[in-house]
Amino acid sequence: MLENQLKVEQPILSADQIEQTNQTLLEAIHTQKEVYFTYYKQGHCITETGRIEHINVHKKCFYFIDEVFELRNEMPLTALIDLRFK
Repeated sequence: MLENQLKVEQPILSADQIEQTNQTLLEAIHTQKEVYFTYYKQGHCITETGRIEHINVHKKCFYFIDEVFELRNEMPLTALIDLRFK
């Protein structure tokens, strides 16, 4: 029951926020710098650190290598809320 009380709605990004996130995403791929990214999953906003590896525009997702386990992960672009350089 407490778990449900902590859930939040997925934030809606403005056009400017989407544009800034896209620019940062492209730069992060090009430079291979680590980033903090915040994404929405099952009612929670989660922040992780990693390196963006690739964007698949057909699947509308991106792939990243997480900092902790160094594993390749897939994430839908629609889940991405914020992206900043570390």
